[in-house]
Amino acid sequence: MRVSRLFGVGILLVGFTVAGYWCGLRVGGQKHHYEKLRSQANFDHLELAFQIYHRTHGEFPPTRYQAEPNGPIHSWRVLLAPHFAEEHARLFQSWDFFKEWDSDENLRVFGNAPPHLRIYNPKLVDYGRSSEFTQYLAIGELDEWPTETPLASRLIVCGKDRFLLVEAPDSRIHWLEPKF
Repeated sequence: MRVSRLFGVGILLVGFTVAGYWCGLRVGGQKHHYEKLRSQANFDHLELAFQIYHRTHGEFPPTRYQAEPNGPIHSWRVLLAPHFAEEHARLFQSWDFFKEWDSDENLRVFGNAPPHLRIYNPKLVDYGRSSEFTQYLAIGELDEWPTETPLASRLIVCGKDRFLLVEAPDSRIHWLEPKF
């Protein structure tokens, strides 16, 4: 009787372990599936903004932009911002290309943007005065690959012009920073 009871308890423990593992796989799989869909949607949204920028300016944005020689450098992400939505365009009008990207005035422009405008990284991370790191990097001719791990990427093409966009979920680069 005692052996059969131990056997029954063992079966229950193994059963609960297997069931828990299976449920964990299902829930984890759903989360992974959602992350992939969100990533794909963000890539699609960014690609559309790149195409609109290209149609408007005749080329893709430079990975680093200077309004004047030896002036402050700004990110392609700032140049692309007005091509997302009307709200982005209104915020962009306040951006000052003659000040550093991390000046108080420039950080205030997009720092208070509502969450639905945070396409570059919807996850908020504390970064001092402003609160976001980007997941989306652009690799220019002079840039080294930002990591040793494989990254999701998309080559955006318009005529002869090309722009390589990569997704780096663990980036520690502020989304306004002119790096990658």
